[in-house]
Amino acid sequence: MDKLSSIFDLLNQGIPQAVTRFNDGEVRGILRPGDTVARGCQKVDDLLSFKLTRALEHKQENYWKGLPCSLCYPKYHRKVFNYISKKDPYLTHATVFVNRNYESFIKNIPELLKGRNIYWVGSAHHNTKKLSELGIKIHNHIKLSRKNAWAFYDQVNSMAFDFPIGSIVLLACGPMAEVLIYDWYRLNPRVTYLDVGGVFDPWVQDKKYRYHTHKLPSCKECN
Repeated sequence: MDKLSSIFDLLNQGIPQAVTRFNDGEVRGILRPGDTVARGCQKVDDLLSFKLTRALEHKQENYWKGLPCSLCYPKYHRKVFNYISKKDPYLTHATVFVNRNYESFIKNIPELLKGRNIYWVGSAHHNTKKLSELGIKIHNHIKLSRKNAWAFYDQVNSMAFDFPIGSIVLLACGPMAEVLIYDWYRLNPRVTYLDVGGVFDPWVQDKKYRYHTHKLPSCKECN
């Protein structure tokens, strides 16, 4: 189910795609509205929970759904199949860009993004200029709050046609990323949308997690 090479192939060919990532926080948000997720940065209200559910259920060509690890989060992994089919051809791991794939992603993504208009959707405090150290130049930074990015939903969800054909939109805004990707890709499927989460945090906010430092416990499935 680890489809990183397929995602890379689509990027290399310039074929639009959408990569959503429903890890434990997003699934908890679907199952238990009112929970706080995204490392304490997002309380999931009823509307966000509803929109996350719709995003998980959605089917479209090259619309990837990253799911929780069946070994690390067995309960949440089982629960997602109340909403989707195991035969969906676009299923992958929620950790598809991180954990054991982190080094491959960081090594290959700059070349795959070269020559494209790159948009960043994330906190206003994200220092996107530091991504130039990787060879990634951000064309425009759509700025949200550090906590409760969902408060900006009404302000940004109508932006689907603001992205030129062939653009790449990188989203680092907690569970709202899944909702925006769902909204935007349905309306404008000629753009690529990637939920990158915290993969670039060592650059944009000088913060590292265990997968950045190779201290994450081993897992046969996801790490």
